[in-house]
Amino acid sequence: MAWGGKGVALYNLSRYDQALEAFDEAIAINPGYAKAWYGKGLALYGLGRYEESLAAYDTALRIYPEYGYLVYYGKAQDYAAMGDYAQAIPLFDTALTLQPQYPGVWVEKGDAMAASGDYQGAIAAYDKALSLEPGFVKAEMGKAAAEANLAGAVTTTTAPVMTTVPPAPAEVTTLPTAAPVTTRTRAPFPLWAAGAGLLAALILLRRR
Repeated sequence: MAWGGKGVALYNLSRYDQALEAFDEAIAINPGYAKAWYGKGLALYGLGRYEESLAAYDTALRIYPEYGYLVYYGKAQDYAAMGDYAQAIPLFDTALTLQPQYPGVWVEKGDAMAASGDYQGAIAAYDKALSLEPGFVKAEMGKAAAEANLAGAVTTTTAPVMTTVPPAPAEVTTLPTAAPVTTRTRAPFPLWAAGAGLLAALILLRRR
């Protein structure tokens, strides 16, 4: 648990290589420590090692299926960063089926759909984000760009970083989202994973 906590701290400092080393130390001690595998997936994503990140997420999910939403969301980000929108979009759908209330994730889905050429689908995703958070600038900009593409205009836009967060299983209600799917950014680490006040959850993971 100490190595896992160190990995979380280093990850939150954007020191992804050192975070990866800490999560690997945790895994060496307890190969069934799901939190460390999930953290390893995040660190590898931060390093741009997407295929390895996907494998780490899959291991975390096998050990602890309650990671479902976080893993599907993380894998969607990996595939989107690789430009594989055919894989990313269904994973965003799966994550949003489990946790539909995060406007930033709807925007990421919209970005992926727009990048794949599905502007109508992108507009629907941006509209969903706006229904959850009226005035969400990134959703408004994405929708305007998609509408311009449908109208035959060529529009380039850079949207701001999202401000909402995906939760960890049962404990978290919000967490920071990432930037557009076309730009690799730091994925969120669930706040519950490092919180001393949630020792019971960590003990549960440690047993797994």
